[in-house]
Order: sequence, then C-alpha cells, then structure tokens
Amino acid sequence: MIWKLIKSIKSTQSNAKFSYKKGLVKVQVIHVHDGDTIRVRMRGGKEERVRFLLVDTPELSHPKKGKQPFGEEARLYARYKIYTSQVVELGFDQEERDHYGRMLAYVYCDRQLLQEELVRRGLARVYYTRNRNETIVNRVREAQNEAKKNRRGIWSCEGYVSRNGYDPQALGLLKRLFYTYRGKLLRSVFG
Repeated sequence: MIWKLIKSIKSTQSNAKFSYKKGLVKVQVIHVHDGDTIRVRMRGGKEERVRFLLVDTPELSHPKKGKQPFGEEARLYARYKIYTSQVVELGFDQEERDHYGRMLAYVYCDRQLLQEELVRRGLARVYYTRNRNETIVNRVREAQNEAKKNRRGIWSCEGYVSRNGYDPQALGLLKRLFYTYRGKLLRSVFG
C-alpha cells in the first residue's frame, strides 16, 4: 500500500509543470548562442534554451537577414560577463516561454542585470516591454537612452536601429567611407 502511494507521488511530481517564477534561480551556462540566447543547465540537470527578456541583439546567422553588424560583439560581451561571473541566475516574469519554446528570463551575472549592461554598451535595443516588470523596464530604457546619447554601438550609425530590428543598409555609407583604395594620391581634402 505505501509503495503504491510513493509511486503515485513520484509520477505526479515528474509530470507536474514546474514553475521557476519565485525568486532567482542559479544556473550553469553551457553555451552562449548569441547576444540574447543561451543554453543553461537548471537544478536537477535539465537543459533549457533561454531567451533574454526585454532586449534584442543583432543576429549572428539569420536565414533571411544573415550576419548583422554588432551581433558578434554582443555575443562576445555576453560570453565574457557570463563566464567571468561567480554566479549566474535567472529571474522570471509573466510569460514563461516564447513561440520557439525557449524559456524567457532576466539574466543576472553576480546580481547585475545582463540585459541592462548589453543595452548600456549599445549592443542591444529595448524590445517587447509589454506586461513586464516596470522597474526593470525603466532601468533598461534609461540605459538605452544613455547609449543613444553617447552614440554607442548600434546607435553609432543613424538609421541602423529601426522599429523592425536592424537595417544593415543604413551602414552602407559607413562601409564606403572606410574602404581601402589603391592608387596614386592626386590631392588630399585634409590639406
């Protein structure tokens, strides 16, 4: 009789949907996919893909958009912060998963919000703030205003950041300005 009860409890525990919503959850980061997506090992050993809440970074490899400027820098910064931190924790909001099945979370490296750091350095933009923690949204928006004002990263070229993401075409002029040309110098515009 008691064995049936124990077996029944174990089977309901394994089938129950576990929610990580309360407090911060310590995780082990296995891989940094890009500037806003990581793979972690949760307590108990379960692996999850995690999409950072509130931010969007340029793509590293997108089927339609390809590799976008500042995407690699965003990944390298996220990787640096994560792997040099003593503790990486996830915090959660109302939505648990996105339409790709990825867990949605705030990522804290030694209790510092990684999303805020990415935005402050101009490596991410504020994205999808509806139904989010207002205090955190305001902090991240302030960081974005600072990055815009100082023209950091993605904000260094007018028009690169748009409502729909990133527009590499806006960087066309910037690329043309820095091409290397071979040939004879006929005159200099710098005197």
